[in-house]
Amino acid sequence: MEAHLADMALHEGGEMERPSFFELVAGDGMMAMLKPALRHILTVLASRRPRSLRLLDKLFDEMFAVFMLVTQLHYLKTYGASMSENFYGLKRVLWLGERTWRVSLARAFRRVFDGKLINATPVTRLQEMPANAALSRSLFLIVVLPYLKVKLDRWHNFLKRRSGAATLRQQELPARLGRDNGNRPVDPAASSSTSPPPSSPLSARARLRARLWRLLEWANGLFEGLYPFLHFAGEGAFFVYQLAYLFGHTRYYTPFHHLAGLELRRVTVNDLIAQRQRRAKRELQLRLQHRGPGILRMLRRVLSNVVHTSLEYSKFVLPITIFFFKFLEWWYSSDHSNNAMALPVPPPPARPPRLNGALRLHADPAVCALCLAPRTNPAVLACSGYAFCYPCIHKHVQLHGRCPHTHMPTSVERIIKIYSTGQ
Repeated sequence: MEAHLADMALHEGGEMERPSFFELVAGDGMMAMLKPALRHILTVLASRRPRSLRLLDKLFDEMFAVFMLVTQLHYLKTYGASMSENFYGLKRVLWLGERTWRVSLARAFRRVFDGKLINATPVTRLQEMPANAALSRSLFLIVVLPYLKVKLDRWHNFLKRRSGAATLRQQELPARLGRDNGNRPVDPAASSSTSPPPSSPLSARARLRARLWRLLEWANGLFEGLYPFLHFAGEGAFFVYQLAYLFGHTRYYTPFHHLAGLELRRVTVNDLIAQRQRRAKRELQLRLQHRGPGILRMLRRVLSNVVHTSLEYSKFVLPITIFFFKFLEWWYSSDHSNNAMALPVPPPPARPPRLNGALRLHADPAVCALCLAPRTNPAVLACSGYAFCYPCIHKHVQLHGRCPHTHMPTSVERIIKIYSTGQ
């Protein structure tokens, strides 16, 4: 890459520094494939040791956000670009001109480490700022916004599943009531009594709790209805900016880059020299900081060198991991895996045992162990293979997060609907 940049320095100019649309798309694709690859690795490890790695699987989003924060912080401080942008030879610069509000925005952001204000003046040209000047907004765009997006998507999916389950229960309620009335004797005394039981007055705290709960449900309903339109508007804005960048009508690749005043440029030879100087200065500071006798200082020096080396070579190791993950996807989705794995069908696995204190299954296999009624709308848990009524097992898994008979951990995404021939 350095030889290529040296050749580019002979023809350096505004258009040569402007990265192509395909370079930016490739950088986005690289970061988009990183999370599924790491998720697949953790899923494989968790399937072998589910009890010990269950917590890691639940906190994967937070762990990935911390990993991205540490990695991107290192690359932004050292190279002035994110990991994928540095891999493709790009850098981030601030455009502090043409509009006074952008200058005011730059002055409002403080440097995270040295506490100094950005030295921005209202000029009408591009100013290349150090990495720390745009560090806070870059970290927000690279780490915080994707994390919030994942959480909002997950919360919206949860609300959709809850609404679907509530609709399903309302549809099955008349049939279940009719079945219960047909099987159970009617008590004449209970049928003749039409007066409702006296209701006790609610306390002020209970009324406040009920009011807050109604307000929360209203906010959830509003979010469930508006979020698809907001998501569509955001994706549309990204598409418009990328299309405008492709045809040279804007210097900003995304609307967030426009709001933050960040522009992507190609790295020049002078930038490479400055990056080498910053790396050498940082390594010298680390050596001086941990210099001296003692086992503790030696361990800190070794740990610091390991972390620094791992971060430096992560831009090469992580793409290799992504390539290996995509290779496995291709292998198992093609005919090669079918030919290589044309082996006899193994016997079925043993039935998972019942845990002490867990729910017992009914003697009749057609009866749901949760509602003790003939099973309707059957569904099976992928972790254990036991079948229940779909509304019953959906509510149980939402509350407890485990199989009622084996206490094996599971989630509502692992409930499999069983369709009979009559359905």
